Amino acid sequence: PWNVFKAAYQTYADEVKYVHMDEVQRHRYGLSVSDILEYTVERSQAERDAGSIKLPSFSRFLERFGPFRLALKKAASFFEGGAVAPWFHGAINRADASAMLARAPEGCFLVRYSSKAGAFALSHITLRNEQPSVENVLISNIPQKDGFLWDPTHEGSQKLTALSSFLQDKVDKGWLRMPV
Repeated sequence: PWNVFKAAYQTYADEVKYVHMDEVQRHRYGLSVSDILEYTVERSQAERDAGSIKLPSFSRFLERFGPFRLALKKAASFFEGGAVAPWFHGAINRADASAMLARAPEGCFLVRYSSKAGAFALSHITLRNEQPSVENVLISNIPQKDGFLWDPTHEGSQKLTALSSFLQDKVDKGWLRMPV
């Protein structure tokens, strides 16, 4: 059952001191283990209705945020001020992301789960031939390490330790403007 799973993960997190998150980070995020799991473990409607979690759902969570010992820390980076970050939309597909961004100005963006295992997509509005266009950039989990890899399909890809600070840097530099 889902509640037993969350309680077991909480027990584990308590035993290893919130899975390597120090007190400053825990205070910054203001989150419980239950909060993090509730918003980052993608479960089917049948699982939600039954109050359960199945192995494929937990496996997807670990592919995106793992390894297990770092998963809560990585997932917590998708929150700001105790709530889901405004740029994170979770389980929406590319077409829905494009529809959400269709009328948005250049630089508007969102992050969603990618259809590729263990990855996210940054969908953002850019100008191509002076016309607004939605561009999708892959962000992959780095298994066994603390971080993500920005655009791993291209040379010069960049390792990210915290997605939120990376996105804020892109906003500060004007490449991205605001989340939708």
